[in-house]
Amino acid sequence: MGAALLSLLCAFPAATPPPPADHSSAAYLDLIEAWRKGDEQASTRLDQWPRDEVRARAAKLVSVPGPWRSLGAAAALHLETALVARGRGRSTDAEFHVERGTLAAETAGQRPAGGVEGEEIRAFLRAWRSALGFYRLQEVSLREAQGIFDRLVADNEAGEEEWLGLGLVFELGSRYPERLFVADQLRASRGTLRANPMVVKARVEGCLSTAAEHYRRALRSAKPNPEARLRLARVLAQTGGAAEAAGHLDQLTGSSDPAISGLAHLLRGELDERARRDAAALAHYRAAVAAQPDMMAALVALSSALRSAGHTLEAASVVERAPVLAARAAPTDAWIRYQRGLLEGMRGAMDRLAERVR
Repeated sequence: MGAALLSLLCAFPAATPPPPADHSSAAYLDLIEAWRKGDEQASTRLDQWPRDEVRARAAKLVSVPGPWRSLGAAAALHLETALVARGRGRSTDAEFHVERGTLAAETAGQRPAGGVEGEEIRAFLRAWRSALGFYRLQEVSLREAQGIFDRLVADNEAGEEEWLGLGLVFELGSRYPERLFVADQLRASRGTLRANPMVVKARVEGCLSTAAEHYRRALRSAKPNPEARLRLARVLAQTGGAAEAAGHLDQLTGSSDPAISGLAHLLRGELDERARRDAAALAHYRAAVAAQPDMMAALVALSSALRSAGHTLEAASVVERAPVLAARAAPTDAWIRYQRGLLEGMRGAMDRLAERVR
């Protein structure tokens, strides 16, 4: 028996361990180049590197002369890696990559250049700051995001995307005032310890008004941003401007983007429901679900409208889908992404940043 077992072990030698991962400077540069060529997994691979190795390779990159575009690509790759780490619940690792990206971007901006190259570097820096502003919005770090977008405005570098970002700062600030205002700004006087409800209410109303102003500014461009229009309509609906909100939403219900179309129908249905236009509301809710079958808010609104209209069996069939969706659809649910400020701003900012360095 022992001899037979020994012969089997000899016939199947132990598996060779995999070679150690390559975390050399050359491998780091290869990752940057892979990202520049459109490798969507480059950030996921960089996220697996030990921090000490990343810190050493990134420090070497910024310490030696080299093309600014490589530094810009490194900055963008690190910011994308921060999104990966944050999505996996590792906020410390995410901030580490933001710091590495910021160092690379600032170093690129210090490269001496004039003429066309100088213009390209300035355009990259604007795209970097905008992307970083939207990243801070993902964290609901509203004061930091506001500072970044305000700087772009002060430097006359704000376009429709940055005005959208500023609008988001204040729209989210109306929901999370403690993230936008320091504690003393929410109190009736400095001697009190708790936020004053009346002061908070005034701040929230001010946030919504300011958000609307910024969204209107974003819509003045030659190609108005549909998310800015959607968000303006939502803010108007919250502040008594239902008629104007309906006009903006009607421009979006036919959008080729299913998320924009679905959300526009959902919000339009809410306006009709408040005005007791039940048949119109039901039609919009049906359209919202048709555009976004996995949007929980639209399913709930449709089920409620069907039940009110006496269609109890159809209402029940709609509700039956909810538990399944609740378990799997949250990351892609358009309404949840809208509520968190995650609809299109960050992805668009990253796309614009990539265009500057690829």
